[in-house]
Amino acid sequence: MDRLLPLIAVLGLVACDGGAPSTPPPSRVDAVKATPAQKQAVVENFCEEHPAADQAPTYSWPELDSPPPATQSGWRWVNIWATWCGPCVEEMPLIKKWQQQLATEGLPVDVAFLSVDAKVDDVRRFQEKHAEAKDSLRVKDFALVAPWFTQVKIDANSAIPIHLFVDKNQKIRCSRMGSVGTSDYAAIKKLLSEG
Repeated sequence: MDRLLPLIAVLGLVACDGGAPSTPPPSRVDAVKATPAQKQAVVENFCEEHPAADQAPTYSWPELDSPPPATQSGWRWVNIWATWCGPCVEEMPLIKKWQQQLATEGLPVDVAFLSVDAKVDDVRRFQEKHAEAKDSLRVKDFALVAPWFTQVKIDANSAIPIHLFVDKNQKIRCSRMGSVGTSDYAAIKKLLSEG
C-alpha cells in the first residue's frame, strides 16, 4: 500500500491537468483598471464622513461640567475620549505633538479633548498624571452622550475615540471613528488645508 500512494498522487496530478490551457486564465483583478489617485482620496480615506462645507452639520457642544470654549476663528479638532479607553489615552500625546507641528507649518488647530467618563473624579485623577489632558472638557452626564452624538450626526452607538474636525464656521467637516496613528498626519494636514 505504501508503494501505491506515490503512484496515486502522480495519477491525481495528471488527471487534474487533463487538457488545461498552458496559460492561466486572466485574473479578475487584471480586468479592473486602476483609477488614478485623487488628492482628495487621502482625506476621504481618513474620514468616515467628509461633507462639503455647505452640506456639513453644525457643531454644538453637549452639556459640559464647565463652560464650553469660546468659538474658534480657525479649525478645531475635538477628540472624544475616556480614561478607560486604551487607544484614546495612547493617542493623546501624539495629538498634542501634531497640534504644535501643524502650527509651525502654518496650519494652526485648536485641540479640545472631550471626556465621556461617567465620573468627574476619574478624569481629575487622570489629569493629575497626564499633562496633555489637563484642559480636557467632560460631558456633564453620560446619559447625554448618545443624544449628542445623534445631534452632531454621529451614530449613537459609536465607539471611541472619535475625532471631529470643525471649521471656522462651526461645520463638522470630518468625523473619524477610531484612533489616529503616525500614517494619518498627511490626511489631517490636507484636511486643515481645505480652509
